[in-house]
Amino acid sequence: NIDLIDPPATEIVIRLVPLVIAMIFWGLGMAVQTFRPTDGAADIFFAWCLGSATTLTAGVASYFGPLWASSLFNSLLWLIGPLSVHFHLLFPQSNSLRKKRWLLLLLYGIPLIGVFPVMVYGLQGINLLAKYPQVSAMGRVYLGVNLLAVVVLLFYNYRHAVTPGTRSKIRLLALGGGITGVSIVSMTILPDALFHQPILPYY
Repeated sequence: NIDLIDPPATEIVIRLVPLVIAMIFWGLGMAVQTFRPTDGAADIFFAWCLGSATTLTAGVASYFGPLWASSLFNSLLWLIGPLSVHFHLLFPQSNSLRKKRWLLLLLYGIPLIGVFPVMVYGLQGINLLAKYPQVSAMGRVYLGVNLLAVVVLLFYNYRHAVTPGTRSKIRLLALGGGITGVSIVSMTILPDALFHQPILPYY
């Protein structure tokens, strides 16, 4: 016989943390969408918040739920990176990079290639594909590259700030984004994608 026991309180909290963060993302997205300014950055931020909330929820469900939850989580990881870069091309100031439209087409085109197997085999059947673990690892690497690109964009915008007020905002974003982005990429995403063993777990 197997006797089931209640998990300790710390384990329950650890499991709930991603869902709480997902709710925060959802609330921020709804607040910005409700009181948004008249620019495109608010729409991209709303999409990023909803995408992040859905990704976190699917990630939690993948631990305990059906196989398709894991497929949904891995598919959404392809999208979060391009949305992050797109948002920082518009905020805190609109970036005047040349060929920005072609860059965005490339950023969003690569995820279409990454999730194409899911479109063919479905969320449930994709897990039977022999090469799917490699595709999932590529999605994590792509997310890591995009998060590092966000850090580069923040420092680029800081050096090319239009007004002193914008520069002070970018300084705060660059500090927080740089520490967060580099830490997540170097300690979790890339080790998991390359060695299947993150140095720090996702939670």
